[in-house]
Amino acid sequence: MDPHVWQSLNPPPQRASGVDTEKRPLQTQIPHGEAGERQGAKASPEAVEPAEPNDGDPLNDFPAFADQCLRRLRAGRQEYGDMSFDQHPVDLIAEIQEELQDTANWSFILWRKLERIRRALDDVAR
Repeated sequence: MDPHVWQSLNPPPQRASGVDTEKRPLQTQIPHGEAGERQGAKASPEAVEPAEPNDGDPLNDFPAFADQCLRRLRAGRQEYGDMSFDQHPVDLIAEIQEELQDTANWSFILWRKLERIRRALDDVAR
């Protein structure tokens, strides 16, 4: 794509008052404490208190999911402004790839914990 066309479609980000909108490098390493927890990480209420699942149609749960997504967008806006909306698509792809890797890694961590629970329950039941 012609760089001039790209620039006209993607103007530079507006600086929100009190919010740093400078582009930051993609996060590739997360510092960990001795117990493996992220240093400085704070659990959000959404992560601590998940929505009650609906017993009926699974799609009835979508509004709760969308509400949690909107909360995360607003929290991101509060911390970083709207700079993600102005990122080049290639940068967004790289960000998504990192998030997918994080999701896979968290899945492995949870799998290990569940495997230990399953083995313990299997030992008790036998």
